[in-house]
Amino acid sequence: MKHVVTATRLNIRPEPRMAGQPLGLLSEGAEVDVIETVNGWHKVAVGERFDISGVDFTPQIAVARRMPSFAWLSAQWTRPVGQAPVEPAPTPPVPAVLEKRPLLLGMNCLSDIAAAKVAIAAGCRAVTVINQFGATLALRDNGVEVIRRRWLPSKPQLMSGQEMVDTYFEGGFGGGYFAPIFNEGDYLGYGTPEEIAQRAEYDRRIGPVIRARGGVYCAGGFSMGTPDFTSPEICAAMQREYAPGYNRGDYAIGMHLYAKLAYDDRGNLIPISEWFGTSYKFLFTRCGFDPNPALAGIVCDETGEDEGANRGFERHQRTPEQVEAWYRAFVEAVRAPMEVNGKHYPSPLRVATGFKMGHGPEWDGFDQTAYVAGVGRVAALAAAV
Repeated sequence: MKHVVTATRLNIRPEPRMAGQPLGLLSEGAEVDVIETVNGWHKVAVGERFDISGVDFTPQIAVARRMPSFAWLSAQWTRPVGQAPVEPAPTPPVPAVLEKRPLLLGMNCLSDIAAAKVAIAAGCRAVTVINQFGATLALRDNGVEVIRRRWLPSKPQLMSGQEMVDTYFEGGFGGGYFAPIFNEGDYLGYGTPEEIAQRAEYDRRIGPVIRARGGVYCAGGFSMGTPDFTSPEICAAMQREYAPGYNRGDYAIGMHLYAKLAYDDRGNLIPISEWFGTSYKFLFTRCGFDPNPALAGIVCDETGEDEGANRGFERHQRTPEQVEAWYRAFVEAVRAPMEVNGKHYPSPLRVATGFKMGHGPEWDGFDQTAYVAGVGRVAALAAAV
């Protein structure tokens, strides 16, 4: 039977084994007449001119004696003439090991610039500050990011995007992040599709203007556990009203990612909940948001513990060790890759600030000043690639 050589160069050997000096070489495409096959070796006839089926091969040794009438070549590197090449089985792709995206972790310091400086000195990589836009911008240095938030005493007027940015965000210049114009349910909720549409109308006007001026606007401003991702109507509204702007890169999404309770009655750390701590994932799995990691992502200007009337870490008398452990668990959870439609993507969460440091007696029970050293240590880990 006639075979064709499939190797680039194939040794011709005097015996059916790898030992000994080869007699010569055959090039890819050479045809040979196989007499028989023995243990993975083809036996072929050798002509007087040391050719096989008219294809010359170069002798590798000087031969003073008569050459053998037969030679051998590995059957592994031939196939019958006319038989289609056997394609090797594709190598299964090696799943990409997604590196964890750096997370900038820090403190929400209300309007207290002095507290923000304390947080930064402790190692925090981000601060949220209310109203003090100029002073806050000055903190945006040496790897520290800022979220500037405007507190409004009444519902803002719906105007053009440029007018709202100039009026409520001092022009939106200087880079960094700008918190949503609505904070949680202030003045306008998000419990119905109609409310979501009204809220989005502000955001879709503001976002592109701040983006054009070098910053990132955080649309939404949703409180912990919201919007209601169990509702098909709410998810459809989010997809209709917010996903297009996010997918264009017009804005990030601002969310509060608290734990309802950090520890159980026995002092055991409660795992971070998908309904609170990582609820942003539902935007991508249920609301049509693009998981492309190049987009603006999720920004959290409030995190920590929030049990409603029972308040946060301070009211629950958590120890510094407990709070640091909770932040480590939070960072581990939110930096984990996100699965969307069977594919894994880096976490979209970019920045998170714990609530709160600084003055503000109306928020007693939430103060995290006593815990900031531990938060700073976790911030160093969170920022690592």
